[in-house]
Amino acid sequence: MNALTFRTNGQRFACNIEKVQSIENNLRVSFVPKMPAYVDGFVKQQGEVIPVLDLGYLLYDRKTSRKDGEAYIIYRAEALTIAFFVEHADQILQMEESKLAEKSLQTYSQVPYFRAIYDLQDELVTIIDFDILVNATEGMEDVIEFAQDEMNEMK
Repeated sequence: MNALTFRTNGQRFACNIEKVQSIENNLRVSFVPKMPAYVDGFVKQQGEVIPVLDLGYLLYDRKTSRKDGEAYIIYRAEALTIAFFVEHADQILQMEESKLAEKSLQTYSQVPYFRAIYDLQDELVTIIDFDILVNATEGMEDVIEFAQDEMNEMK
């Protein structure tokens, strides 16, 4: 599996690169009131209204620090394109199947979006399935509906 590694709240994670459209360092994020706390705002990019989700808040209930830098992973989820705000996007790497530990995480049902652990030399990297994370996040239906309504108004 080809994966993108990134950091949020000091921890390294990875996602399958198949649905990653781009990695951006600077986005002009527009704040929208009354959104869930994990929504940083929205960006307009290539005719799409894209919600910006703070991955640190989704995983740890704490905002991601901007002091160590910022990166946005533009990801094509099942419902729409989403920008995940992280501290830093590290590298793209080919993950060897023999270094993946999947079964132990899949039996832990509280975090179904953690798909596997990868042994990357000196640290363990948790692999996140962004589609499952989005589907499991409370309030995402409203965020998706808002983005789709905004796109329809632009047409």
